[in-house]
Amino acid sequence: EVRREDEVRREDEVRREDEVRREDGMLKGAGWDLPDDAVARGFEHVKRNTGLRGRWEILGINPRIIADTAHNEEGVHVVMGQLKQVPSKKLHIVWGMVGDKPVDAILQHLPQEAVYYFTQPSIPRAMPVESLVQKAGGAGLQGNAFTTVAEAFGEAKLAAGPDDTIFIGGSTFVVADFLTLS
Repeated sequence: EVRREDEVRREDEVRREDEVRREDGMLKGAGWDLPDDAVARGFEHVKRNTGLRGRWEILGINPRIIADTAHNEEGVHVVMGQLKQVPSKKLHIVWGMVGDKPVDAILQHLPQEAVYYFTQPSIPRAMPVESLVQKAGGAGLQGNAFTTVAEAFGEAKLAAGPDDTIFIGGSTFVVADFLTLS
């Protein structure tokens, strides 16, 4: 069964809402008329209003499938903290990155107990999956290499039980490749 939960948000997005509300107060002070209920409705439907995809996007249940575009150290730290709160028998992570990120620092935020399906996005800047597997091994992360996101997700889906979670991330481009599958 696949179900999209459009308005589930990342924890850092909730913090940003507070910042926007403070800015809203400054705009009102400058003479802008922004009704509080309009601002609230905007936050309730950010994804629907903007078409934004891949930010803590829940795409399936049994197993739960979550995709997130976090691709820097701070974002990955936030997302992995939120992922730890998701009830799951086993965590499967489809992970790929681009080559211009601080890979070693980012990998330190990933859970060692997960089963990894390492891959690479379909762009020229992609970090080759063989390099990612080597760096991940140095960080204590174990898994198999797949040349495409579709192959990696296919294996994760086969291995996952109904009470498991599959997380897809590491790069906006990995999530984009995944979203073209559905």
